[in-house]
Amino acid sequence: MMKQNKLINFRKEILNNFKCQKSGNCCKCPGTVYVNKEDKLNISKDLNISLTEFNQKYIYQDNGWDCISTSRFRPRCFLNESNNCSVYQSRPKSCKTYPNWESIWESEDSLNNEIAQCPGLKLAVKKYQDINQKKSNNKNF
Repeated sequence: MMKQNKLINFRKEILNNFKCQKSGNCCKCPGTVYVNKEDKLNISKDLNISLTEFNQKYIYQDNGWDCISTSRFRPRCFLNESNNCSVYQSRPKSCKTYPNWESIWESEDSLNNEIAQCPGLKLAVKKYQDINQKKSNNKNF
């Protein structure tokens, strides 16, 4: 019975209510942002530089993978002074799919940690809970 009430069991419903609040908090958390060739082409085009220049300035190799940010290499990635992503339109797939990451939804603790960091996820959970509270209240009439 308790398992049903865990937020991780309502991933789809919560993510349907997610809207980025542009806090930049997800970009400031420790982690690695990997990119593929398409990501690199899109970002370099957005920055109006050649792919070669992009690779030289912004790519770090980590065990054969291309990264644009790690905890030691460009930890703020492309965040500007206002905590906005300066390549938002061409951001990598991993950034576009946040917070729909397995690592976030693997446990209630990991989800709660992310909710504490991400205002958009916090609002999505609240909206989901408010909707369900209204449904529950309507059943009682």
